[in-house]
Amino acid sequence: MSTHKPRPDHIRKRGDSYIPIEETFRGEPPDSRPIDDGDPLDLSDALSVRFYLVHTARNETIVNDVATIEDATTGEVSYQLEADQLSRTGTHAGVFIARFEGDQQWSAPRGNQVITIEVVDVPDADGNPDDIERVDVEIGVLDAQEVIGGTGSFEALSIAGQDVATEDYVDTLPYDDLEDWSMFNPADAGYPGDGSGGDLMDYIRDLIVDHDRIYLVLPDGTYNVESELSVRDTNLERLVIDGRPKATLNVNGRFHKLFVTGDYDGSNAIESLGLYNLDIDISGDSNDCGIGRITVEDSLDIENVQLIGQRDRVTDATGDRFTLLCQIASESGHGTVRNVHLRDGSVPNGYGNNEVTGFSADSGHHGTIDWIGCEAHGFSDYGLFVNGSPGSNRVIGGLYKNDAKANVRIGRNDTVENPVSIFNLGHSSGPARPDGWDSQMDPNLLSISDSNGATSVQGAKLINLSSTNATVAARQNVETLRITDLEVYHEVPYEVIRITSSRNSIADDNYEYRNYQDNEGTVRIEGGMIYEVSNDSVENRAIDSNVHNVVVDGITYICKDGGGEQYRAVVGASTDRSKITIQNSNIISELSGGTACRVDTGGTVNVVRNSLDIEYYSIGYGGSLRLVDNDEVNSAIGHYDDPANWAANYVERGNF
Repeated sequence: MSTHKPRPDHIRKRGDSYIPIEETFRGEPPDSRPIDDGDPLDLSDALSVRFYLVHTARNETIVNDVATIEDATTGEVSYQLEADQLSRTGTHAGVFIARFEGDQQWSAPRGNQVITIEVVDVPDADGNPDDIERVDVEIGVLDAQEVIGGTGSFEALSIAGQDVATEDYVDTLPYDDLEDWSMFNPADAGYPGDGSGGDLMDYIRDLIVDHDRIYLVLPDGTYNVESELSVRDTNLERLVIDGRPKATLNVNGRFHKLFVTGDYDGSNAIESLGLYNLDIDISGDSNDCGIGRITVEDSLDIENVQLIGQRDRVTDATGDRFTLLCQIASESGHGTVRNVHLRDGSVPNGYGNNEVTGFSADSGHHGTIDWIGCEAHGFSDYGLFVNGSPGSNRVIGGLYKNDAKANVRIGRNDTVENPVSIFNLGHSSGPARPDGWDSQMDPNLLSISDSNGATSVQGAKLINLSSTNATVAARQNVETLRITDLEVYHEVPYEVIRITSSRNSIADDNYEYRNYQDNEGTVRIEGGMIYEVSNDSVENRAIDSNVHNVVVDGITYICKDGGGEQYRAVVGASTDRSKITIQNSNIISELSGGTACRVDTGGTVNVVRNSLDIEYYSIGYGGSLRLVDNDEVNSAIGHYDDPANWAANYVERGNF
């Protein structure tokens, strides 16, 4: 049965945060920690207390983070969700885990229960744009069987790759067997966590001389860092630096990165690296220091790390372009970069040669990296750039905002799932454009290069209020690409999606278009919503393509009239090799010059089984337009250039 806890203001915009999740640890203890059943559990000696949240339908971890202990003696804990952590509809299941010495671990709520958060979209396509994504967020406690479904067992709920079983625990250490590791606490060597003791990197270098597997525990406090730690050409195999519950590294001195664990080309890599629960403060005189260039052979885990302070590569242009470069040298290796926040960005550089990138994987990366819940705001280059790597990258969730060249740029073998990407510099609702910001720097919110069959975008939420560029750009060799459940709010007179392939696909028989029944598509755009508020300079097409076969299937497109004379087509075939099909979609436009499609000379557009509330279709001389089984309201065929040329164009209605 459900035992719902009342919460005020539970009607929220999807993606908003709200009052903290709160729980109390209570006993079902083993003999080693005797308390009465149901009494509060004292957390004063807990090694860690963390909160986990998963999306149950997708078996995807949304949160794996340190919880706040409100009162240790009474076992009261809380966790404040961030804006991007409620960006998806559906059922979420959460649990608090406390771990003690001797492998004693408990969960809250206790027993076979989880916290549930239900997020339900309530879109109103005809309402105010601000109301489109309002949702009902309901918080309660349910039996795990009610949440998980047919399995009927709490053991089926997987969190961060580990089972939360009925014994009420999850192992928060990154390795199951630590017998071969050397464990260290710097307080035992004169680094008590109060800023004294000198350079922490000197201490780690001394440890590396005698140990090849180092697990360094940093108790809550502040530690000075005055130099770069390079572990190339050493005997070190594995290194973990773990703040408990969180440690601050106070960076002093002019150097440009904290960690170097291998070479840029993937050589000289250590076996594995783990960085946990660290605040890296560069706001003093080391304001161009990044986290590092990290290359490992097999395993990388960076979680709950924050860079505090704006990087400045303008004053001193000798710094490193990369703020956090991660590479897995082995094709079978795997890395997780989770909840790493780079929110202070970099000093604008006026489009010079001293740009700064937030996250990156480059030519030395051959494995797989999951970038989960990360944030990069205001960088003078890219927020996340993984296009240059031969390996694969999965960008899952996160918030990318106001980065100069692209908020997110992916390439071959890469996927994007449910991130939020925003550009609002100079908009009335956003910050002013900073000094040194060049108009050429305005980004794509999502950029896709050299896409192949493994490249996909799912559930991305894009808000473009002021960028002078297309919101989504697919470029260079566009082979195959799938974009599903895209949500776009758009206020600029540029394309929502621009597809410009340099590949001569019309000469390739594999991509020859036959008719709309064969529409497997070089590019498929499926589901989702595009909501545009036009202005008096809007023109061109919302979705524009020069590739041989694009299929737009099942989208909702709404364009609101912002005033003035405006022209806007939903889709456009811009060259003689362009062929695009829009089908099974709901299209509404208030513009006097709103059209379902724009067909240029030689291009082809198929408009199939759509609901159309729009003024007319438009084609240029020599273009081909095919209209099949559409439910048309106020739609009429028109000609953008010269109505007298209609006879020279191929227009067909009905089945074909």
